[in-house]
Formats: sequence, structure tokens, C-alpha cells
Amino acid sequence: MSNDIIDRDYSEYLEMPKNDTEKREPFTKEDLQIMWAHWREDTCLAAILLMCYTGMRTEEFLSLRKEDQTPTMLHTGGSKTEKGKGNGEGRYCPTPYPISEIVESFLQTPGEYLYSSPKGQKIDISNWRKRVYYKTIDKYQISHFVPYSTRNTFSTIALEAGVDKKAITDIIGHEKYSTTADHYTSPD
Repeated sequence: MSNDIIDRDYSEYLEMPKNDTEKREPFTKEDLQIMWAHWREDTCLAAILLMCYTGMRTEEFLSLRKEDQTPTMLHTGGSKTEKGKGNGEGRYCPTPYPISEIVESFLQTPGEYLYSSPKGQKIDISNWRKRVYYKTIDKYQISHFVPYSTRNTFSTIALEAGVDKKAITDIIGHEKYSTTADHYTSPD
């Protein structure tokens, strides 16, 4: 219209897709209390808690084989950066009590993977997100954040608890603390 190419403004009829990006923020203290109250009855809540207190990526967690785990130290091959992969040797995520209790409960379930499908098979991340994760957080009225928010929760909890910044960076698998601080930490 400003260049006299068209004489009518049809933009009012244009329908734009909704912004489907979801928040990547740490779960609230209230969310965590709900998860702690119900993790024994819902394995998805147990999985979310485990990721919130270890800093693992969802795909790393879903790939953990039971044979490589102990209740107090989860070993992951990592999935992104060399640092995250533990320079090819994997990296370790300390699992404090009571998170170790969750790991122990997963070790007692059937299947090759720490967190397996009801048939004992590896869980597909996309399927889990759509069919389990979102239904679970809606059921318990937990903040509607993406599963990756567990990493934001970990780094925030660790920082607030006084964990050394280098340790947080190593556990979460980043090269520099600035990445962790700029994108993953939201202290209260």
C-alpha cells in the first residue's frame, strides 16, 4: 500500500500460527514439593526429579543402561559437547540421597534401561514427551515447562545451595560457566 502496489490491506484476514515455544525455566519449589509427594506412585515424576537433581539432558537420561549405574553416581555418555560427553569417557552425575533412592527403585524394574517403557524397552523421547510427560505434569498441576527445564532446575538449585560453579559446569556438561549462568540459572 505504501508503494501503491496494492490498494487494499488484507492483513486483518491473515492468520498467524500460535507461538508454540514453551518456557524453559526452573520448576518452582511448589512443583518440586508436588513431585516429591508423589514420585513413588508415578515413575514419570521420579524421572523428572532425577533429572532436576542431576542436570542430565532428557535424551541422556533415557539412554542410561542399568549395567552402568550405581544408586549414588549416574554415568552418562553425554550427547552434545565433548565436555558433556566426558571427553569420550562419559561424565558422572552425583546422585544425592534421596535421588539415589529413585535410582535404586529404577534399578529394580524390568528392562535394560534405567527408565524403561512398560515392556522394558528404550523410551522414545518424542513419544514420552507427548504421551507421558505433559499428561503427568498436567495431572499434578505442575508448571507447564518443557522437559529440558530440568537442567535449568538443577543449575538453579545447585547454585542456590552453594555448589562450586566449576562443579555445576562439569556436572551439567558445559565448556564454560557463562553458558550455564546465562542460559540455565535463574536464582530466586
